[in-house]
Amino acid sequence: MPLDTTRANTMTESMTTAFQSIGHGAPVTMPRGGTKNTGPIAWEYLVSSILASAAEARKELARRNAVKAGVLPDHRKEPRVVGTEAVVYEDGIVRIDLTVTTAGTRLDVGPLWDALERAGIARSKLDRLVAVHTLTNAAPHKFKPSLVTR
Repeated sequence: MPLDTTRANTMTESMTTAFQSIGHGAPVTMPRGGTKNTGPIAWEYLVSSILASAAEARKELARRNAVKAGVLPDHRKEPRVVGTEAVVYEDGIVRIDLTVTTAGTRLDVGPLWDALERAGIARSKLDRLVAVHTLTNAAPHKFKPSLVTR
């Protein structure tokens, strides 16, 4: 039997509230003894990082199981065409919609350079042009919080 909107919203809210409360009450309340008044902010970052990692792992396991069970199509083995919008699962309680958006593109520079050289453009000229038009992205910053132990 399908849920009414109120019950569906209440269930979603309950899951969200339970998730957000982790780290703010027993048994995982922030321990006392930190040396800075910013400790609660660092604690929230630690807890959030652990939860994000666990949530990603849980979602990936659920995705693999859903593909095995036929709940989700295996989009890696049988990708749908761009522009597809379809209901891929519905059982009266859960509905899963699929939207296939435009794929990103990337340039395979090595073969391009080889082709340009074969077309008569000197490698030294290519090197200069690439140097002039190369932009550097911001360096990735990876923060890894952990609990301090003795």
